Amino acid sequence: MKQLIAVLLLMVSATAAGQALTDTYITEIESNIELLEQLIEEGVGTDRDKFMLKYYKDKLTESKAAAIGGGNRVAFTTQIVNKEPANNLTEVDRAQQRLLFFTELRNLTGKTVTHRWVYNGAVVYEKAFNVGGARWRVWSQKTITAYQGTITVEIVSDNQILQSAIIKVK
Repeated sequence: MKQLIAVLLLMVSATAAGQALTDTYITEIESNIELLEQLIEEGVGTDRDKFMLKYYKDKLTESKAAAIGGGNRVAFTTQIVNKEPANNLTEVDRAQQRLLFFTELRNLTGKTVTHRWVYNGAVVYEKAFNVGGARWRVWSQKTITAYQGTITVEIVSDNQILQSAIIKVK
């Protein structure tokens, strides 16, 4: 059990330091999580074990997402000020005319990332970005006067959707 705790603590420190976890390391953590699950299933796990299991599962999920560029900060906004969104909208009136989609990309240096705007199942706009650093902020914009309902923006790289966000247009 002491070895399991040491490995899990190592995982937290590696994640906190922003280090990428290797596939081998992730596999090792997954097997340790399985061990904790087994202890709990057999009835010998404590409430603390249950809490720690959930905590480490969440951390593992975050680490996997970060490894493929997921977990990026996103916002629909009306304006960008100093490379940051001025507000974070969940719905907007189409009279606003222009809507911006902001993304802070992490761990995608050298990749091409696309904002794909989708309305009623159809792609209505795409904007590609070349990511030049470990933390890269980008935004795209769309005139929305012709739309009413739900707009989805997908963040795409290497033909894989990394993340998506939805906004309601009234």
